[in-house]
Amino acid sequence: MKAKRAFLICLCISAMLCSCARESSSAESSPAEAPSSISEPASSSDPSGSGADSDEERFDIKQAVDDNILSSMGLLLQDDSFSINEQTVGEDIASLYDFTNKTGCYPVYKNMGLSYYPFGEQAFEEMLSELEKAKDFIFLEYFIINEGEMWDRLFDVLKRKAAEGVEVRLLYDGLMDGTSLPEDFPKMLEDNGIKCHVFSSLKGSGSLNYNTRDHRKILVIDGTTAFTGGINIADEYINLTHPYGVWKDNAIKITGDAVNSFTLMFLQIWCAYEDSFEYDGYIGKVSEDLPPDGYIMPFSDDPFDKYSVAKSFYMSILETAKEYVYIFTPYLLPDTELETAIKNAAERGVDVRIYVPGIPDKQYVNMLTKSHYRPLIGSGVRIFEYNKGFVHSKVFVSDDIKAIVGTINLDNRSLVYHFECGAYIYASSVIEDIKNDFTSHSEDFTEITADDIDAFSEAGGYLLKSIEGFL
Repeated sequence: MKAKRAFLICLCISAMLCSCARESSSAESSPAEAPSSISEPASSSDPSGSGADSDEERFDIKQAVDDNILSSMGLLLQDDSFSINEQTVGEDIASLYDFTNKTGCYPVYKNMGLSYYPFGEQAFEEMLSELEKAKDFIFLEYFIINEGEMWDRLFDVLKRKAAEGVEVRLLYDGLMDGTSLPEDFPKMLEDNGIKCHVFSSLKGSGSLNYNTRDHRKILVIDGTTAFTGGINIADEYINLTHPYGVWKDNAIKITGDAVNSFTLMFLQIWCAYEDSFEYDGYIGKVSEDLPPDGYIMPFSDDPFDKYSVAKSFYMSILETAKEYVYIFTPYLLPDTELETAIKNAAERGVDVRIYVPGIPDKQYVNMLTKSHYRPLIGSGVRIFEYNKGFVHSKVFVSDDIKAIVGTINLDNRSLVYHFECGAYIYASSVIEDIKNDFTSHSEDFTEITADDIDAFSEAGGYLLKSIEGFL
């Protein structure tokens, strides 16, 4: 009887696949199959053979970005007033500092200012407030931009600031070009004094394959204030629209010397589209001298190199946790190595909790997510679904002393194929605010037990795993 039921379920799911694969939304792209080893580059990141241009005509964005990263390796110097060791910056940074700096220029800073926003609408209001203060330059880098009220309010400020003489640059991913945005969107920006580049448009010179995207979210103002986190520029991210219930997202604001790292990240891709790599007047700006509050290490993950920085930090937190690890992720699709690390942490007595959407943005991704429930729950991991809607935050917090806030989903698109960024935070008072985001609204989440896992989702997830690369 069970075999017959499973067979019928698989038939039903197979019939759903085509419609599932065609689902579209303004939410971020769903995961695809990718290699799991942290030392292996993603083969699909190679831009050769994609796009319409010949090899002779092709603008090699991969080479341009690689050259910019290499040429900027020494631009930001490590503060030598403290040592990089477990006693100062913690065991995760101490063990991964040299590894991370093989991929770019990522100093550790004494944290001089961090604010955490548990919802996109809170972060957006603060972003607008800081933008109004801009005097020199504004850099924006986003995966998704959709027209709507959020964009209109932002565009109004950017136009005014450009008219005042502030240099405004906007970099966005080409997945939006001609789809969610009109084809003349870059020209409209230029006509209003805003410089614009499109990363890997789906057509034309410099295009990569579909998988390699710029998934980062960065806003830098005058080199003294930066924002990053989960929110893109579209109305659902600040709950003006509700395609999947309440949108649970987050961001952090950084002030102080650490902003230089986000400025450099932006310029490394921006200047790939320019004739030269420019940084004079942008790097080296420092905010007012504020008392230090722990440490922060901003980092970027580059799909063109062989290093998996984000995955290595996630793994390190799981492997070194003593008391707890709490995780927000919209997509619970860890590879074998990450899933083993999650289970191992729970099995040695660490309180591991993972918070995921209750209302998914894509049904087939939801099935894949749920295919991981049973083995994780069986190892002692606690999984919570958001009653109100969709969780889009990407956060790790552990042991009241360390956290990562950034753009990195727990899936292979983020961990292998995309440009991503984040901030590793150690021994800062903001850790308490981050932890409270998990614990202060427990009534908004429902814990899932093994008995709650329905056969349809579980069977569907396992079936989809076998053809995930085709979706």
